[in-house]
Amino acid sequence: MTTINDLDKNVKKIQGLAGGLASQWLAGERRSLITIDWPECTLQQAYKIQSDFVSELSKSESISGYKAAVSNSAVQKMFATTVPASGILFANNAFSTGASIALNRFQQPILETEIGYKLNANIESLFGALDPSSSLPVTAENVFEYVDAVMPVIEIADVGFSARLTSLVDLVSANTAFGGYVLGEEFALSDVDIKTLDTIAIGMSKDGEPIGSGAGGDTSGGQCGSLAWLINQVYSLGYRPKAGDYLLTGSLGKVYVGQTGVYEAVYNGLGRVDVTLT
Repeated sequence: MTTINDLDKNVKKIQGLAGGLASQWLAGERRSLITIDWPECTLQQAYKIQSDFVSELSKSESISGYKAAVSNSAVQKMFATTVPASGILFANNAFSTGASIALNRFQQPILETEIGYKLNANIESLFGALDPSSSLPVTAENVFEYVDAVMPVIEIADVGFSARLTSLVDLVSANTAFGGYVLGEEFALSDVDIKTLDTIAIGMSKDGEPIGSGAGGDTSGGQCGSLAWLINQVYSLGYRPKAGDYLLTGSLGKVYVGQTGVYEAVYNGLGRVDVTLT
């Protein structure tokens, strides 16, 4: 188990690695694998690297929300874990459905179909009233008290690393490979039957040809559980989600290698979202 002293004595190392990742991100370069330079780096230390990385990027980019990653059992098996990971969304890399995005913006893009949520002002009241030592302030039963809208999303993860990515520590350190996200039409929470979110069927096509499918319940814990986990997770890391922030609960179904073409995801009962990669 990592102790406070372990974190303290590695502050300079953590800052240096985070600074290197931030420089690579800003320069559009492949990111280094932390475990090559620091094989013994723990997951707790990886989240500290991510925090410093995000702080550096926040000097020029604004946080627009939070994302879950490694959120289904198949991917968790690949990374030898039983829990999801979290990362930060940046507004500079947010797009609306119908957007045209250059592939050279990314090193190695993959597309994921997801469900997104926009928070309401109740979340700020919740955090304002909490004791800082509180844990698990949100549950699967009450999480939708803090949601304003629901929408289909295509996340663009960028897995462009200096070598093959196999370690959860490397993924977390580099902000869980965030590249960008494309938002579909927002549906007011009052217009969505939250009981059916896990049964939403999703079909993905490229240039009009079907290439894969997924369902809302493909995340471990389902949509309610995944959303509550994500809010509690980022709160435990020191972030304070606010009204208007977007939350992505993780990949649903297959992931798709980003190539030139038009990608469209159709969600049964939740509209559609499309993006053109050029």
